[in-house]
Amino acid sequence: MSSRYSELRQLLLVRQDDLRRELRGRFQSAQEKDARRPLAHDDNDVSADAQEDINLAVIQIKSDALSHIAEALVRLDHGQYGDCVDCGEQIAANRLRALPFATRCRACEESREAEARRRSPWNRVRIGLTSDAGG
Repeated sequence: MSSRYSELRQLLLVRQDDLRRELRGRFQSAQEKDARRPLAHDDNDVSADAQEDINLAVIQIKSDALSHIAEALVRLDHGQYGDCVDCGEQIAANRLRALPFATRCRACEESREAEARRRSPWNRVRIGLTSDAGG
């Protein structure tokens, strides 16, 4: 087993544990807040509802990250982790530390994002390329 494999596996497992711990804490906190919340709502509950929506969104983001890490661990076990899915080059260790479930190297990801922006219907409207733009 290579040292790169061991390092990447350890990185993923630590991140996975951190996310699981954070999610457990957020779920527990949400349950406690829900238990203390009165049944009748008033106008002051709007900010509490907004905060709850934010907390739920954060939980969803963290849950998605946890799923991505689980997928990355499977790729690692199959020898497919750490290599760019587009160009096949190794993804930089710094990128994997920052985004452990990255599937593309920085250059390929930037190219993909630039292409997505170029094809975006919002971009076409902004620069006046659609028939709806009055042209």
